[in-house]
Amino acid sequence: MTTRQVNEMKRLLRAGVPSFARSVATVMTCIAMSTASIDAGAASTEFSACSRCAGVALVWSDGDYDQIYLAAPVKDLASQHPKELSPEGLTHALLKLKRSGDEKAEPVFSPQQARKFADGLAAALAKANSRQDVLFFVTTSRGGTGWFAERRGYSGRAFIDDRGLNLIFGGAELDFIGQYLGTKRQPTFDFGSRESISAVSLYASGPSLQRRDWVAIPLAMMNKPRHATSQPSHGAEARKAAVTDEQYYAAQEVRLRRLRSLMEQDLITRDEYERKRKSILEEW
Repeated sequence: MTTRQVNEMKRLLRAGVPSFARSVATVMTCIAMSTASIDAGAASTEFSACSRCAGVALVWSDGDYDQIYLAAPVKDLASQHPKELSPEGLTHALLKLKRSGDEKAEPVFSPQQARKFADGLAAALAKANSRQDVLFFVTTSRGGTGWFAERRGYSGRAFIDDRGLNLIFGGAELDFIGQYLGTKRQPTFDFGSRESISAVSLYASGPSLQRRDWVAIPLAMMNKPRHATSQPSHGAEARKAAVTDEQYYAAQEVRLRRLRSLMEQDLITRDEYERKRKSILEEW
């Protein structure tokens, strides 16, 4: 609706009941302002967590904000990439991270969010070469569900060496969405550094804490978890086995769906899709 149309609507409404007219006119003004804001936003670029990073390549995204990149190659790096890791094992390890240096603190990720991040991280590490770090920006939900949940961001880098999978966090609990939606300016995030420590403080049970912002997860922690067998069991054991088996196949279904989504977004080739799909099916 144009400004001229809104003004004409106001004029016509003023000829009616004054109090009602004022209320409707106010609503129409708000609608016009919202429309103008939406139109302005439509002309801006899409969200990029790494808009000022040089030489990076986006390799995975999920939703509006979660993004994973391959950093520009660095000559002196000698990481153990590419490397295929089990998303299930990665999820298990990520759930051990807590968002402060306190054992009683809340986990960084919920099970669903950890699995989503694990899928993207596994895809990126399988593509990275020995001179590339993986840069990630992922979000978590706090204090509610659906529209009422707060979205907070975590930024950092990942790489594999003799210690295992290293995660260095540059930012945590970042409240960025309101400012981005209000200004449409691309935010700037810290993706952590091997040389200098950030303000992030983590707690990890199982993974080794290299610094307060840096954890190293032994690859042995990310072996494929065992799922239920078909051996006969009774009572509570039978119910437990059935639940475990159901969860395992549900996880496999998620892997296959996400894999297909990566191919459809041209993030992996058809040949890569078929090879990984075959690998997943062979695990059954």
